[in-house]
Amino acid sequence: MRLHGFFAVSALAALLVGCPTEEVVDPDDPRLLDVEPVLELSELIPTVATVTWTLANPDAAAAHVAFGVDLENNPAQAPANVIGGVATAMLLGMKPETEYAWVVAETVDGEIYRNEPDSLTTGMAPPELPDLTVETPGSSFFKGYILVSLVTDPSTVVIVDRDGDYLWWNTIPTEEQPAWEREYVPKAVLTRDREIAYLAKTSWDSGGETHVHDFMIWSALDGSIVETRDTPGAHHDFTELPDGTLATLMGDMHIVGEEEVL
Repeated sequence: MRLHGFFAVSALAALLVGCPTEEVVDPDDPRLLDVEPVLELSELIPTVATVTWTLANPDAAAAHVAFGVDLENNPAQAPANVIGGVATAMLLGMKPETEYAWVVAETVDGEIYRNEPDSLTTGMAPPELPDLTVETPGSSFFKGYILVSLVTDPSTVVIVDRDGDYLWWNTIPTEEQPAWEREYVPKAVLTRDREIAYLAKTSWDSGGETHVHDFMIWSALDGSIVETRDTPGAHHDFTELPDGTLATLMGDMHIVGEEEVL
């Protein structure tokens, strides 16, 4: 499958990569953190990891995790959310079946304290996803990401990088639905609440009639489904309004003379 163009979204790029920073750890540095962070790969998307640790410096102004194939070569930075002295950071934008080095960091009085580096190996992407080729207009083009849906079985929402590697994926949940004969996702977006929202359309034939089910899905970045909501008649496109409301086009059928007009 070939993706033409490159739909680079700055918000998505910032979310998946964060701000690169130099993260070299000297074992003799007095700013070496004495912490025991716990890393867990998502069971649903094994290119997504969550790191949790108890702050060594309760008065730390900020905390983050630096990670990359090489920590000394422009690593990514995942900011941590701190609640009750416990920091949690989600590592995003990693390629499948790749080894990454990572280190947790705390900022105190403008100084960055870090622990000893550790490593992780991401899991594989679903084998049913097609191989992708990304065509870009030039080597100087923005190094962003593509959030797009694929007409696969089942239809899948994915985030890929400029190499065509899958970084994130989510399929239409159909466990409680009929046996769909056709399904697709016409659009997906990254919302202000850091969720992936996408419009799903499924259909099946029964008794000589075609039945259609339209619904919206909100997925967390770890792949878990946050919410699903029926959107009867939703058609192809939707957008997020300034207040966070999602507005979608709706199919509206009228009889004009003896003709059905959509």
